Amino acid sequence: MNDGNTDEAFRAAHTIKGMCQNMAFTRLYASSHDITEVLRGKDLEGARQMIEKVGEDYNTVIAGIEKLLAQP
Repeated sequence: MNDGNTDEAFRAAHTIKGMCQNMAFTRLYASSHDITEVLRGKDLEGARQMIEKVGEDYNTVIAGIEKLLAQP
């Protein structure tokens, strides 16, 4: 998004959304769905306002995966 390319940002968000739906990462799916729809409308500023939430949800998923991998 830093280069202003909404098409590329849309594709990335859409890919993340699909992966999250397939893996039942519901919070990250919801936030990636929301940012995908904003980017579909080419609203880069709106997407920038949402990216922190997507990042938080992503970090939550990663922390959960790491916790599972650490189990014996």
